[in-house]
Amino acid sequence: SKTVMWLESRVKKSDFEHLKAAAALLAGASQAWVSVVRPGQIWNPRFSSLVMPTLRRASADSRVTAVRCTRCVRPVEDSICSTPEEVEKTLAAGTSKISEAPEEVDSLLVHAKTLQAFLDTTPLPALQHPFCAYRYVQKMCNAFGKKVMDAALPEGEWMRFESKACLAMEAEEQEESRDNFLRGQELVKNSSQRFGDTSEPPEVLPSRLSDPDEAAEMIGGI
Repeated sequence: SKTVMWLESRVKKSDFEHLKAAAALLAGASQAWVSVVRPGQIWNPRFSSLVMPTLRRASADSRVTAVRCTRCVRPVEDSICSTPEEVEKTLAAGTSKISEAPEEVDSLLVHAKTLQAFLDTTPLPALQHPFCAYRYVQKMCNAFGKKVMDAALPEGEWMRFESKACLAMEAEEQEESRDNFLRGQELVKNSSQRFGDTSEPPEVLPSRLSDPDEAAEMIGGI
């Protein structure tokens, strides 16, 4: 049997703050694997059965932190789908196609214990920040001594449909992050020029930024 549980927040929170609240519902589910669904996505109704053989192999290997599922359907034209059946029709009509998505938060199925460890060791300001998605993917895919296992899927099968609205939201987030990083680089450069040629001892100078990523995070939080 399947159980659906949901949580409602009275205030606006980041995706990872919501994920942390939802993860609390998995207490005691030692064999659970977690995947994130983005707005505008439609999952293949065969998702669980398609990924289960890989999850069984991953569960038997303590080095595996996540299973990677990048196979998705993306619209070629302005295809609008609201059900898996409609996705199949767009594939048959050629108005959408199966492709491999970039490695992102929603392309990973993560073991519940690994997810909980990430959420517990990530400071709240980092969980609230848009860059947390990059931290998440980096930690899951590049942790020393760990590995990500690719889902072995039959040819022609797809895992999720990503609408143009979903892709547009993704592109907007990436553009904002790039803009913040460029502004961070400029801030670090200006800070270096401002305090680089001074006769004042370091202890009486105001603190300055030296890391563009840190500066970008500060700008993103403004």
